[in-house]
Amino acid sequence: MNNSRKLMQLVKNNCQNRDQVGYQVKQQSPLANAGESRPAFLIYDVIDPWWGVSAEMIKRDLLSITDATDIDVYINSPGGDVFEATAIYSSLKAHSAKIHVHIDGIAASAATRIALAGDTIEIADSGFYMIHYAWTLALGNAQEIRDTADMLDKVDNTIVNDYEKRTDAGEEQVRSWMKNETWFTAQEALEHGFVDSIMQDGASDKTTNKAWDLTSYQNAPKPPQDKFEQRERLERFANMLLTTG
Repeated sequence: MNNSRKLMQLVKNNCQNRDQVGYQVKQQSPLANAGESRPAFLIYDVIDPWWGVSAEMIKRDLLSITDATDIDVYINSPGGDVFEATAIYSSLKAHSAKIHVHIDGIAASAATRIALAGDTIEIADSGFYMIHYAWTLALGNAQEIRDTADMLDKVDNTIVNDYEKRTDAGEEQVRSWMKNETWFTAQEALEHGFVDSIMQDGASDKTTNKAWDLTSYQNAPKPPQDKFEQRERLERFANMLLTTG
C-alpha cells in the first residue's frame, strides 16, 4: 500500500500544470538529413494512461509511421505506470525503424523501461537515470492482490534481464541497484552501460524545460537550495559600493 500511495503521489505531483505539452510527435527529427523520413517522439511527461503519456498514444502514432528507417525518442520523465511503460517498450522494439533514445533530463523508474528500447541511447551531461523495483496499484480481494504481486515479480524479472543484457552486470548487482533505488549520473550511466554516450551541450532538441517533483522517491537527488544566494549577496555588495563611491 505504501508504494501504491507513492505512485499515486508521483502522478499527482507532476500533473498539476497540463498547459505544457508533454507528448508530441514531429514528422521530422532535428537530426534528420535532407530528404530523410525520420520522425521524433517527445516523451516529457509521467507515464500514465489517464494523466500522461500512454501506450495507446505511442502505438497509434507508431502504426502511422511506415517509411522511416530511424526514429528519435526524446525522454524527460519521472516514471509512472510500469505496465504502460512495458507496452511502450514493446511497441518501440517491434517497429522496423532503428530507435535512437535521447535522455534530455531524467529517465526515472518506468521511463528507463522505455529507454531500453533504444538501439542507441544517449544522455545529457546533467541527466539522471534511476532504476528500482516496479510499483503498481492493485484493487480486489486477497487472492487478486497476491496475483498482482506475482505479476510484479514477473515484470521485475524481465526488467532485470534487460538491464543485465544492457549493462553486462550480473543479476545480483542489478537487483541490488533496483532494491536501493539507485540514481546514476550521466557518467555513471555510461560507465555501467545503461547508455552509449553523453550528449554534447546543445545537442538535444529541448522543447520544454520541466522540473519534476521527485519527492515520492526515497533517494532522489535534492535540488540545490538558495541557488542564487551567493550571487545576490555579491550583487548587493556591488550596488552598495556604487552608491557609496
